[in-house]
Amino acid sequence: MEATTNNNIELLLPNKVSYIRNLSYASNKLKSLQSYLKWMCENQFNAMHAMVFWSLFILCVFVPTTLYFVLSYAPTHRAYNVVV
Repeated sequence: MEATTNNNIELLLPNKVSYIRNLSYASNKLKSLQSYLKWMCENQFNAMHAMVFWSLFILCVFVPTTLYFVLSYAPTHRAYNVVV
């Protein structure tokens, strides 16, 4: 790309080498995907890691879901929850 100022041609991208390092390569994407999968799919190679993983799962997913249904169907009387 070029820009013209005062009869001089000025390149908007002065050097191709300056942005070549920002190009994405397949190997970089593959390494990124591998590290993501390794982090997301925790390898539970011992009992301690498995116990921590499942404790966090129960705490973060199962408990709020259960409490939502338990509290939403609780037989409590709400003063303003009647049809007029």
